[in-house]
Amino acid sequence: MRRARRSRLSLLAAAFMMCDVLYRFFGDFRPVDWVSCILELLFILVVLWLEVPDVLHKWKVHKKVRIVQRLLLDGNKFQITAPATDFDNVTVISEWVEGVKAWIESSNQTLSDNSILAELAFSRRNVQPDFLYGVISPIADARGWYRELLHRMNNLVNIMEKADVYF
Repeated sequence: MRRARRSRLSLLAAAFMMCDVLYRFFGDFRPVDWVSCILELLFILVVLWLEVPDVLHKWKVHKKVRIVQRLLLDGNKFQITAPATDFDNVTVISEWVEGVKAWIESSNQTLSDNSILAELAFSRRNVQPDFLYGVISPIADARGWYRELLHRMNNLVNIMEKADVYF
């Protein structure tokens, strides 16, 4: 009970002291001082109005780039574990192909949740000749899916490089 009364009393004393300080500070303001103060506040508001959206946009883009980096890291794991031509375990190669398909689908969904433009850029195919990756196993069309994986990872790198455009 005493603590509650003491905290109320100290809060009342602090409010009284703040009112006294504000009265002493603003008590003998002349009209010119008020105009100067208002102009300075307006200047500060204009600066904030111009700078805050830019800072918030950069922060948002940085967050989205982190998401794209995570997707690229996941795709890099598939690139590293691509089955070679001397590897002939059909079930493992089929699992790798299904994993690549699932990565493409989940990456597409993640990008569509964040930006339609990024999703479109991720799905875009470059008009360039497809290479035959002879070091990748031909079983279960692993070469075709490796080529697709590389195209999609290249698209993610392009999205990261031009993040301001996509997000």
